[in-house]
Amino acid sequence: MKQYKENHPQFWENIYLGDDAGWDLGESTPVFDKISDALPLGKVCIIGCGRGYDAVMFAKKGFEVTAIDFAPSAISALQSLASGAGVMINIVETDIFLLISQFNCEFDYVIEQTCFCAIKS
Repeated sequence: MKQYKENHPQFWENIYLGDDAGWDLGESTPVFDKISDALPLGKVCIIGCGRGYDAVMFAKKGFEVTAIDFAPSAISALQSLASGAGVMINIVETDIFLLISQFNCEFDYVIEQTCFCAIKS
């Protein structure tokens, strides 16, 4: 089985360290902001959360948020953003594929924007 560089945390860490995350809007994703206003409050999981703008936005609106990424710089940025916004977020630094049994049937919503399209198989 071929090992793809995109499937390793260091690949993404290097993108964050090089400030080359072209998908990063520097704010929450507009469509998620709009959709969140129509959703009943609940538990939301944001996979491949990056720097966490969407996680913080959902938390500010009263959702119980778990945010997952495996790039340390992204996790660090999310921790700072959440702290500055005064919101509580369950922040998990790991590979999303290791979470299946840990969070089985745990969430009302699972959100992702650019995570799945980056996975090579």
